[in-house]
This record gives sequence, C-alpha cells and structure tokens, in this order.
Amino acid sequence: MSKRIFIILFAMACLCLSLVPQAMAGGLDYACRKAQLSVQATVGNEDPAIYKNHGAYVSAAAAAANVFLYSGEIDLECHSCIVSQFARRIPIAQQTPCGPDAPNPECTGATCTTFLPCNAPNSCSSPVCVTTSDGLGACVEGATPCAGLTLCPNGAGDCPPGYICALQTCCGDPVCVGPDAFCRPGTAPLTPLQATQGATIATPNR
Repeated sequence: MSKRIFIILFAMACLCLSLVPQAMAGGLDYACRKAQLSVQATVGNEDPAIYKNHGAYVSAAAAAANVFLYSGEIDLECHSCIVSQFARRIPIAQQTPCGPDAPNPECTGATCTTFLPCNAPNSCSSPVCVTTSDGLGACVEGATPCAGLTLCPNGAGDCPPGYICALQTCCGDPVCVGPDAFCRPGTAPLTPLQATQGATIATPNR
C-alpha cells in the first residue's frame, strides 16, 4: 500500500469516527488507559508475519479501540490517542500512556467505614474513595446500588474491559464498577440517584 493511499484511508477513518456519538467517558482518564492496555495486548507490535502491511496493522488497532468507543467507555479524544501511536509506528513499550495507571491512588486502603470524599467538584452526587483489586484506588459514585453489580472475587479479570473491581465497599463482596460510575473532576454534579432500600457502595444495607 502506497503512503498516499494509506494517508487517504486513515483520513477517511478519522472522518467516520467524527460521526460517532460522543461517548460517556471523558478524555484521557483511567478508563482510557485501561482501554489502551487492552488494545496493546490485543494488537501487539507490528509483525509482518501477522499483518501484511502497516495499513492492516493500524486497522487492527482501530478495530480494537472501536469496541471501547462504540460501547461508550472512551471518547474520540481517547480513541485518537490510542490509534495514532500505532499509526506513527511507535513500539508499545514506548507509547505514551493515554491516561493514569490508577484513577485515584490516594483512595488505597479505604473501606466501608473509612470512605472519604474525592475529586471535588466532580460528576458524582456522593463521591467516595474505594480500594481496587489492583492495590490502587478509584473515586466512584457512592450512591450506586449494590444490587445488580457483578461480583469479582478473582479481581478485575472478572469484570468487563474498562471496569474496576472495588474491594471493601458497603456491598460486602468485591464488585465490578463501570466507567459510568467514575467521578470525573471538574464536571457538574449529576442529579442525585434515588434512594434505595438496599445497600449502596457507600451505605450498608438498611
């Protein structure tokens, strides 16, 4: 594939992505970094035994990133950060992280009885720090009902891509928490969640 044809195809791909509705996630955040790591693991470095040319390699990276874009876990800014580095032939070991490796490391060690507010002001109505299975931490919506959350006794591997496995919350068992419950700093608070009879991440069963 000539360089000119590749540039045209890449530009067309970018144009198509511009028509995708804006995702729920925001920019180069923790969800973006998690998506990037998944794409890197899926695509790997450019190998002629696997990819017939550079265009096929970039297409594979874009396709892997599209899974997260179309699900709403990342937005166009994040998608561009991930795919553009494959397009520029940057080896995975040298690629710039598209977000922090931990959403909120200061939350490490937090439990149901020791939660603290975080990321103020942010997008959550009841933000709390939680400990995650990777030994780090995250700022999440404390009003999230425990009912319906997927359990993750084996860690984040039990959760969908882009999710965290929150430990020692008021849900009792480790639970998967998705990007829609991440508290994003600097954004307007959402409408408070309706009170529930059961437990939430920040409140024991009542």
